[in-house]
Amino acid sequence: MGETLYETSRQAGPNNSATQLGTVHFTPNTNGPTILGSTTEIHFNARADQNRTVRIDVSSPNNSQENQGICLGWDVPLSTTPKAIVVKLANAAIPSWAQARSNPPHDDPSQVFANARGLIARPQTVGVGLTGFYGPSGSDTGFVELDDVQFVSTSTTSQ
Repeated sequence: MGETLYETSRQAGPNNSATQLGTVHFTPNTNGPTILGSTTEIHFNARADQNRTVRIDVSSPNNSQENQGICLGWDVPLSTTPKAIVVKLANAAIPSWAQARSNPPHDDPSQVFANARGLIARPQTVGVGLTGFYGPSGSDTGFVELDDVQFVSTSTTSQ
């Protein structure tokens, strides 16, 4: 498996804004304007250093709030045991925290997928407090492994 190592820690970005470390943007080598084409499912193998969730998002200029980390995608629970994952494009949704906002996006999935330019893997951190930050000197060093990503147009496998 291809390993994605990361560390998230208590750090501030410009003007003391929070930063998101450990985000990996996958942009496959394609000749067309979209990576998805006639894809209906995305298959991959994955595991993590411990039980954690990885958010897999579709990067597209048609995600109206992508610059705020809100994209159509899937929350995928992982463990230390490698497993085959299948996510269906029809089940893609914005993150639950974004649905609770006063202005959640209502982007058209067909437009998002028609102009998809990559996938974003966002490992969710372990050990943050209610504020979304670590305590003093806190951090989360770990890994998520994603391998054998396949864009499938039909399948009998479901999840």
